[in-house]
Amino acid sequence: MYHSLAGMFEQTGWATYREELRAATAPVLPYIGVYLTDIAFLHEDSSASAGDLVNFARLRKVADVILAIKQFQNSIYCFRTVPAIRDFLLNAPDMSNEAAYQLSKEIEPSEIST
Repeated sequence: MYHSLAGMFEQTGWATYREELRAATAPVLPYIGVYLTDIAFLHEDSSASAGDLVNFARLRKVADVILAIKQFQNSIYCFRTVPAIRDFLLNAPDMSNEAAYQLSKEIEPSEIST
């Protein structure tokens, strides 16, 4: 299974993943990082506005990403409780937003300079 998933990213990056995700039937648990990257890219886009004008095409793209996320949230998921995972998540240390942001930047630096 790993080799099948790894092969999905070798040639086309996230394009194959996105195509497979669109073709999948619910319930699906997507990798949220793809959507967060899309939103961050759209947010950092310098063509967001020009003076008092708003770039509605960009805002429409952000809305499309949010709607895609909501599509998965509306599915019914029937997961079995795995005590070890539940306990890990319940006992995970709290992290401030700033600390989480810094850790995120260390793990996956932004390629867009501001």
